[in-house]
Amino acid sequence: SAPVDDGGGETKPFLQKTESTLENFILTNLLENVSHHAGTVEAYKAQMYMRGQYHVHSRNALIRLVPDMFRFYKQVSDYVTESVIDFNYTAPDIYDMKMRALTGTFRRNQSEMRNTLDFFTLNVYSPTLLPNMLLSPLEIDARAHYSYHLDSLSGDADSLKYHIRIVPRRNSTQLLRGTMVVNDGTWIIDCLTLSGRVELIDFSVRIQMGTKGGEVFLPKQIEMSTMFRFLWNKIEGQYVAHLDYGDII
Repeated sequence: SAPVDDGGGETKPFLQKTESTLENFILTNLLENVSHHAGTVEAYKAQMYMRGQYHVHSRNALIRLVPDMFRFYKQVSDYVTESVIDFNYTAPDIYDMKMRALTGTFRRNQSEMRNTLDFFTLNVYSPTLLPNMLLSPLEIDARAHYSYHLDSLSGDADSLKYHIRIVPRRNSTQLLRGTMVVNDGTWIIDCLTLSGRVELIDFSVRIQMGTKGGEVFLPKQIEMSTMFRFLWNKIEGQYVAHLDYGDII
């Protein structure tokens, strides 16, 4: 396409101009609707099934200094857990959780669950995550902290989806990077992928939202990978969780 003058003596392709305008249009609508979506669900009940797999790359006696850490078997590097958890949610961000079933190959299974459950109670539309530890890229003033880039579009004219890349503007443990898929018109998140660091854990989480009724505002499937590092200890975790909802208000 023919280049155009941007007013500063520099010429840029017309397509680049169009994409910049479209990005601004999408972000303005998305961020203005976030607070509305955050308050849409007042309460719900849900049951979550989660499976975790762990691989110990290296460990030493200093791992005992970490509160609530697993208890390992000698010369065993791979472990598995399965759990079923009942949720009662009340806005804003109040979770009452009950462990219905837990089994696994650790010597002490209950300890590791308390360290990972916070990642599975994320409110995608909340301005902060985990809580108040991470600044959400969906916060109303998030453009001061993040830049957004339209990578592609999918679907058709009646169900258009925008694929957006999220990049932090500075290095900070409170900021995240990732991608999101946004539905045109409703400005509801279809899928969100985020990565960052919380305390001793590097993590990457992919959240697939529901597709019907009130579930469109709630996570339906969560996949997460973690890497724990502490004084020459290195433990990798892989998780998959599915949520079934009832009594969404």
